[in-house]
Amino acid sequence: MEKRIVDLEMRFMHQQSTIQELNEVVIAHQKSIDELKSEVDRLKRQVGAGAESLIRDPSEETAPPHF
Repeated sequence: MEKRIVDLEMRFMHQQSTIQELNEVVIAHQKSIDELKSEVDRLKRQVGAGAESLIRDPSEETAPPHF
């Protein structure tokens, strides 16, 4: 009986350690996800700003030199 209790306690300790390690991995992944979301938002704004600069008023267009 004593041996079984010790065995269960050892398994419990191992599981607690594993849970802690997995929790640390989840926290690290969430941090990475948050950073990637921020980067995607920044790139969206950058692309949007670049697209706006490509749109010109037709009156500002000059004819190509061959005309």
